[in-house]
Amino acid sequence: SSGINAEYGGGPVAPIKLAIKAAVKATWDKDPDFICGHSLGGLIAECVCGETGKPGASFNAPGPWGVVPSNNLLTGDKYDGVKFEVHLTRRDPVSQVGSYMGPDHSHVGSPIWHDGSDHLMDPMIAEFGK
Repeated sequence: SSGINAEYGGGPVAPIKLAIKAAVKATWDKDPDFICGHSLGGLIAECVCGETGKPGASFNAPGPWGVVPSNNLLTGDKYDGVKFEVHLTRRDPVSQVGSYMGPDHSHVGSPIWHDGSDHLMDPMIAEFGK
């Protein structure tokens, strides 16, 4: 809607910024110990942890950090040093999304890379079980 675009700077990331704001509010209200997510949920989890300082993890998520300010989704001031793990799959297209410098430079921490090409969680869960 035009209201969302006006309030959140317009463009394609405005609805994501709204979802991040709602997730940050829910985090303050519910006070979870750990926040995690997969894919877009992982991007949101990473942004929430950067805003709240809560520990967490993302799995096969695009990077929220960008060099274009209007596309940068990581806006909190607690992301430096937050306990957050980033798990990416080497040939997963979503895991490759990030800043112009690539996914190694678009997350709050250094990604832990896993072999494979699947975006789904099942292969990664199987690898964790080894």
